[in-house]
Amino acid sequence: MRGASIAGAPPGRGAVDVALLWHICTDDPFVFVHDANGGVDFLLYVDAAEVMEVFRHPYAYAASRGVEYSLHDDEMEVVDA
Repeated sequence: MRGASIAGAPPGRGAVDVALLWHICTDDPFVFVHDANGGVDFLLYVDAAEVMEVFRHPYAYAASRGVEYSLHDDEMEVVDA
């Protein structure tokens, strides 16, 4: 992903890939989720204090914030912290 650095599990470790990323210029963290089986992608901008919790439980965090998951052919839902 351009403009970001990536940390986390290597892709392909099951049906759901979760990536913890930081914007290179602003150093703001965000979490990207790709669910190949469910056809879902979403992106969550998070506060640094809660980034690991969001990385470990992205669906719970997204649900608590009212994020509607998008299909691969649609635009991703972006939520600011």
